Amino acid sequence: MVIADLYFWFFISSSAYMVFTWQISFGLPPAYVYPSLKADTKLFNHVRLSIFAVMPCVAGLAVTNELAFFVPAGLVAIWSGWRTRTLLLNRTQGPLPWLLIPLSARWPMLIFDIWTIGGALLMLLQFIR
Repeated sequence: MVIADLYFWFFISSSAYMVFTWQISFGLPPAYVYPSLKADTKLFNHVRLSIFAVMPCVAGLAVTNELAFFVPAGLVAIWSGWRTRTLLLNRTQGPLPWLLIPLSARWPMLIFDIWTIGGALLMLLQFIR
């Protein structure tokens, strides 16, 4: 295992986390309320900002082939995923009523965390093999 592999795996897992947070916040799987553009402009603006924040890091990686660009891109992806989680929690206060089980009543973001972290770990396992 080389340091370059660790940078790459960090970037892949954090990017997968970011994509899975966007996916569940926009209604797939349908565990939380789907946002409307008029009601939730904060989430849409945040997604646009995150895309424009990650792109310079990815472009710098493509142009210079420096592995150090993986770290800031990964940190931005983690920040974006965490911010999306916070916005979703503030918007919904928990999952849809048909998913209310005792665990999700106590921890309203449990389904979100299982889906996003589990998906990111599965993506990481695919690249490690």
